[in-house]
Amino acid sequence: MRISYSEFKKKRVETQSGIVLGEIKDLILDVESYSLVQIKVKGSALKRKEYLIHIAQIKRIEEKRIVVSDAAVSKEKSDADTVLPGAAESIAMRGE
Repeated sequence: MRISYSEFKKKRVETQSGIVLGEIKDLILDVESYSLVQIKVKGSALKRKEYLIHIAQIKRIEEKRIVVSDAAVSKEKSDADTVLPGAAESIAMRGE
């Protein structure tokens, strides 16, 4: 299945158990493999959190939503933005 960025970013992101995380804010791409690595999700106006979700945590992409693993959301809340285990790897651009 192929999808345009404009269609992709309109989809609601939620967990398998139905917790709505928000909408797509940004994408992180690997320029060497031309592949999607992570999605950045902006929470609703009330939550004001951002989630960084690794591609492995995306379970399915449906017509109106993107379903991610329940493990994508930390059970413990903190003041810092929620960052997924193993998903906060830094991406460095290599010089030519």
